Amino acid sequence: MLDKKLLIATGILVAGAAAVLLTERGTAPLADQRTGKTVLEGVSAAAVDKVELAKDGKTLTLVRAADQTWHLGDDKGFPVDAARLGRLLDDLGHARIEAIVAAKKEALAGFGLAQPARLTLDGGGKPLLSLALGDARKGGGQYLAFGDEAKAYLIGQAVDAPPDPDAWEHKVLLNLAKDQVKAISFTPLAADKAPATLARDKKEDPLKLEGLAADEKESPAVRNAESLAASVTFSKRYDKSNEEAKGAFARAAKTVITTFDGKTYTVLAGTTGSADKGIKNFLAVTGTPETDRLDQAAYFEVPVGMMTHFDKGRSDFVEKPAPQPPTAGTAQPPAAQATKKQ
Repeated sequence: MLDKKLLIATGILVAGAAAVLLTERGTAPLADQRTGKTVLEGVSAAAVDKVELAKDGKTLTLVRAADQTWHLGDDKGFPVDAARLGRLLDDLGHARIEAIVAAKKEALAGFGLAQPARLTLDGGGKPLLSLALGDARKGGGQYLAFGDEAKAYLIGQAVDAPPDPDAWEHKVLLNLAKDQVKAISFTPLAADKAPATLARDKKEDPLKLEGLAADEKESPAVRNAESLAASVTFSKRYDKSNEEAKGAFARAAKTVITTFDGKTYTVLAGTTGSADKGIKNFLAVTGTPETDRLDQAAYFEVPVGMMTHFDKGRSDFVEKPAPQPPTAGTAQPPAAQATKKQ
């Protein structure tokens, strides 16, 4: 009796699952050999050296260079956020096909596959995988098709692959190890502030302020400057034709970073806007030809606080002397004398 009840219960569950698929989009459950397999079944993520993303007339290509780094457009383009790309490939490698939901071309539109987003993976000059990405399912997952096949499948998770460069850029503009920096020269924005240079002869030496007088003492800002180029991040990249960004460099602070291996990075830091309308800070970076494929044809918007790291002068690196108490016999100001009389 127990076995019979178990069989009936199992049958009800199977029928219920079929009913969900049947009522969800008006299609009956179908059998297909891809069900239960991953989207990347038979494709090695390590073999992928080109990713093409397309949607609504926009196309973006991500390319792996010979040194295994990824770039936008071609192997000399702006660096790609390798961690994000890795997550995309990992998601495709783990996403399992839960069911086939349509097997006729005319039924694809009901799953957002009439004009879908496209994701193509190539390797060694050959196509490895082509996907049409449809609607996300309300309860989680997404509908997709392989190539131009007239079949729609449901996978257990959504695929985030917009053809927007901003979504894939590596947002770290400079990332130098502290011991790589040989010298940093600052030319501040304010004309009444003197420039400053911090330098050292050996990697193990601390940076020192050049021209420090015998009666002067370095401020903690000298030690902090070592990490200046360790992680310069940006929020948005602009073409140099952008008028707002260009306006920030009518007057700009200038910082030149020299490394022990002979590379030079020149950073211009400028500001635009106003306190009432909002302030934006921008950096422009140039360098020697070997400087990590910097995008020298762009302006970079950075967090507002970043400006203070680059707009520095000599006075910022010298500790201000503490006020000295008056010596005996020194005339006191009238306010002090009045206090004493009370």
